[in-house]
Amino acid sequence: MSEYSFGIYMKYYFVLFITENLNEGLKVV
Repeated sequence: MSEYSFGIYMKYYFVLFITENLNEGLKVV
C-alpha cells in the first residue's frame, strides 16, 4: 500500500466518520 493510497483511504474514512456524526446529531435534534 503506497502512501498516496493510504492518504485517500484516510480522507474517505474521515468523511464517513463526519457524516455519521452529523446524521446522529440531526437525529438527536
